[in-house]
Amino acid sequence: MGGAILKDTTANSVTIGATVWASKQGRISFHKPTADLWGLKQGQDLEILVHNGTKLTSGLGKYTSGNEIHVRADDPTYPLLPQGMDVILMVIRPTRYWALVADPSRYRIRDAAANVEIDWWITAGKPIRPGDWVVIWQASDRKRQRGVVALGEVIDGPTYRSDEENPFWAKLQDPEKEKAVERVAIRYIQLVSPLWIGGPHDDLIANLSAARARGGTVFKVTPQQWGALTQFSADDPAKATAVSLIETRKYRMHKRIERNPSASREVKKLQGFRCKACQLDFKEMYGALGEDFIEVHHLRPISSLQDGEVATYDSATDFAVLCANCHRMIHRLPDPSNLEELKARIRTHRA
Repeated sequence: MGGAILKDTTANSVTIGATVWASKQGRISFHKPTADLWGLKQGQDLEILVHNGTKLTSGLGKYTSGNEIHVRADDPTYPLLPQGMDVILMVIRPTRYWALVADPSRYRIRDAAANVEIDWWITAGKPIRPGDWVVIWQASDRKRQRGVVALGEVIDGPTYRSDEENPFWAKLQDPEKEKAVERVAIRYIQLVSPLWIGGPHDDLIANLSAARARGGTVFKVTPQQWGALTQFSADDPAKATAVSLIETRKYRMHKRIERNPSASREVKKLQGFRCKACQLDFKEMYGALGEDFIEVHHLRPISSLQDGEVATYDSATDFAVLCANCHRMIHRLPDPSNLEELKARIRTHRA
């Protein structure tokens, strides 16, 4: 039961929709994962929209135990909810704001924010959901600089995953990157320059919970604090919401293209089974066990994928066949489309 996300910037809210059903007249039922996705709390009053296939009506409901939302008999949505009826429910919840803290001795956060489009952050059990906004806080570095180094929007998740392919971890082995934990995808928003404690805007950032804390990695930020921080964004705030939804689709499109079996077969047929980076041929290395084995990497940069574009891909130039090791390594580069950089690194270290 997936959720569709719509952004209403004027109402400062996120609308999350899913197909649900009425277990009894006026009682909307759904599975527990949906409640977890939406971050609902028992007893919470909700503004809802109900669509029964022909009519869209707004009303009020209360989230109760048993994964149900109850609406009163005098609510406008009540007639749309006879027992057994399947409906589309949209829950409008306030946007939440968070501060996420990175230790620069473990994670090169400024490099990551400057070089990647999407980064996965641990939720630490907090109800961070798509549509929320985040302040990226760097803990004290070697120069004793600490403060806000970027902003961001949550665009996907939460999902359980590791972060092993991320090249910005300071050490090759770090428990935090290796373990599969709940993470959310963040689209970074650049600042004109970092906002350091002790700097010209100390009166603003010193009041953030992250600035006063002596531990922890996730903190709440007030809407007022968030609004004050957005004035330092290098992005156009008016475009931020539209761009974020487009970037999410681009990211998912990239993954679908790379994993598409028909595209993969065509590329292998054209390019063969020798790694384009290190020249490994699995059949030469492993005999019959490695015959016709290779992976396909999509080279077209994510930034070049246009929203709604009907694209034609060239099997000879938009893809590269890579061994498993080189495929992992190219995803650790700041630009995973740069095959020549990967080949240059191999030549350098083989010399």
